[in-house]
Amino acid sequence: MEERMKKFQCSSEPAPFSRLRSILSRKKDPVILVLDLETNGLSSRYSVLSVTAEKYLYSPPELERIGRFHRFYYSREPENPDAIRVNGLTRERLEQERAGKGWPAYFDEDYDFQEFCRGIDLVVGHNIHFDLKFLPFLGGVDWFCTMKSHTSGKFPSLERLARRYGISVQPGRLHQGDYDVALTVEIFRRILHDLEIYMAFETKGDPAERFFTVSPKEVERIQEVRKRLALEE
Repeated sequence: MEERMKKFQCSSEPAPFSRLRSILSRKKDPVILVLDLETNGLSSRYSVLSVTAEKYLYSPPELERIGRFHRFYYSREPENPDAIRVNGLTRERLEQERAGKGWPAYFDEDYDFQEFCRGIDLVVGHNIHFDLKFLPFLGGVDWFCTMKSHTSGKFPSLERLARRYGISVQPGRLHQGDYDVALTVEIFRRILHDLEIYMAFETKGDPAERFFTVSPKEVERIQEVRKRLALEE
């Protein structure tokens, strides 16, 4: 019982869910960008091969999509076989995706995306710090990382985290930007729905102590959040 009463302590920052609440409370109906990049390597010296971004208006409790950006680009450097093995974005695949679209050849020449990102209040992604390395123009925007907020140890993959949330996963579609964004959005929706419970785990250790009465339905929600945070398997 003693173990069950401990507060959740994220290994990457002290209180990610409380920080999320603070960000969302700064402005009425904030605009949120959910983002995924597929790249030709693991550092910002490599090229971005695809970008998928969905823009949402958050008017509690609704998260309404108000825009979408999904494009593919060529690499400025030779194809990196390690990266392509993961994301499948060969030259041939890129040519198929780009056929007839008229998009700029390279991501760093596509100023439409910078325009798309104007006015956002929060950027969300799974390992969002990786994506932000390629997006210096978002350097001053608040962020929330679905990966790093859910651990006191090893960071969960997007697939593993989605399964914790009871979200059905198609493994063959992972590392495709549109699918990864769809999974991230579903995870984030559920975080927003139960945000007060997540915050209670950070401050009280036992969310039941934060409320005067706890119904059986609330107990069930609390147990679900425990599983999502990997406080119990």
